[in-house]
Order: sequence, then C-alpha cells, then structure tokens
Amino acid sequence: MNLNVHIMSLANLLKTLQEETLSDKVAILSVTDTNYDKPRIDRSKHQCFFLWMLYHDIDEPQDGLILFSREHAERVARFVKNVANMGVTDIICQCVMGQSRSAGMAAAISKHYLNDDNWIFSAKTPNMLVYRLMLEALHGLSAK
Repeated sequence: MNLNVHIMSLANLLKTLQEETLSDKVAILSVTDTNYDKPRIDRSKHQCFFLWMLYHDIDEPQDGLILFSREHAERVARFVKNVANMGVTDIICQCVMGQSRSAGMAAAISKHYLNDDNWIFSAKTPNMLVYRLMLEALHGLSAK
C-alpha cells in the first residue's frame, strides 16, 4: 500500500496545507482538547478528508478530562480504511503539539499498514493508550 503517514502540530498542519508537497487527496486526523477549537482547514490546494476528535493527552481516567476510548479508535480505524480505499496516500495525524496523541495514532497506522513504527518511537513519545487501542481497532477491522 502506498501510504505516507505524517505527524504534525496544528501550526505545521496549517503551514503544510499551503504548500504543494502533499498529494492531491489528503486525510487529516485532527485532535484537540477542550482548550482549543476545531481547526479551520484551507482546502483550496488539496481534496481534504477530515476527522476531528476531542480528547485529552492522558492515559488513565482523570476527573473532568476526556480519555481516548475504543469508540475513538474504531472511528479512526474506519476513517483510515475508507480514505485509503478512496486512494488517499497522505494521512496527517495532528494534535496541538504533534508529539503524543498524534504520534500514538500515526504509530499504530504505520505499524498496521506499513509494518513499521520504529521511525515514530525513535523521534516522538506516543501516547501508549492511543497506540494500543488504535492497533486493536485496526486489527479488528481487518479481521472483518
């Protein structure tokens, strides 16, 4: 499968979408928490498929915060499978800083589809709850 998985902060995403470095079809998995609004995406240069989610960068329950769940993971897994089937080759995983939540999603997608997540674990600190639940959801979707 010809798939390029990218990890970006919100600022890098907005800058990258202004450039011509991506394919025509781009999938964006955007994560924010309650301190940020849904990002406004410029879709003038690329056909963008967009999934926005709201959860905090935690790996165990904390009062008042939203924990990444199996439902989140299954939603992302379905989205990735659908956009890959539509010919999308660039998948951007974006969170505010581009370090943990987006890296957890990207690592699982890269491991599942490309059999390689080392490039992420050597450079980022993926949220391990996100990573584990995403891998389970992607494997479960493949088994169907």
